[in-house]
Amino acid sequence: MGFTSNKNMMRIHFILFVVVMFGFSAYSQDDIPDYRNKRESFKKMLEKDIRSDLARFALGGLDEAISKDALPQMEVLDYSSNSIKFGSGNVTVTIVSGNFDKAKHKLLYYDEKYLIKIDNKAFYATKPGDIPKKTIESVTVTFGRDTLRLPATMFNDLYEPVFCKANTSSNTSKCNSAVYLSADKRKIYIYMLNSDGSNGYEVTWVIQDKQYLRRVVDYGF
Repeated sequence: MGFTSNKNMMRIHFILFVVVMFGFSAYSQDDIPDYRNKRESFKKMLEKDIRSDLARFALGGLDEAISKDALPQMEVLDYSSNSIKFGSGNVTVTIVSGNFDKAKHKLLYYDEKYLIKIDNKAFYATKPGDIPKKTIESVTVTFGRDTLRLPATMFNDLYEPVFCKANTSSNTSKCNSAVYLSADKRKIYIYMLNSDGSNGYEVTWVIQDKQYLRRVVDYGF
């Protein structure tokens, strides 16, 4: 099965950017308190090399993407509704999702109907105010025999992951997730655009020299 090229991925990002931009107005229109913050956003990024790389694919950096070449991507090796696996050489990246069990969490509501915090934390999902259905269970990177598992605190406030959707008529797939490699080969950028077409967020986990470095989260473009 074929997968979209870098150019097609950028085109998909742009279309989703326009859709998401208008969709986020629902949050303010309903006057739902928004406790999410911008401290992990692209605009707050101080590391110039990482910022330059992210601008090549992240929606948060679109206004800095002019004249920048695309970064190389890992190949999508496999995907399902609950996972996706990327690979390049002896390096693989796997993201796995799970089901959200509200009985295992403390839910805080606004006006008795809008969910605003999960386990006392603001959260990111595709439909503000709704109980999420899917979680991110694990993000794993393997370097040959070495395995790096991202800390759960770096994804346990992120919900409704979107992987790939197959187009059987054209034998292609559109993936909202991707893994990019820096030009110096020291960094791996694990990217997800989790959107339902009207709301959403994007996250990039940054790996450098086989160690987890940080994440970048943007919403409300």
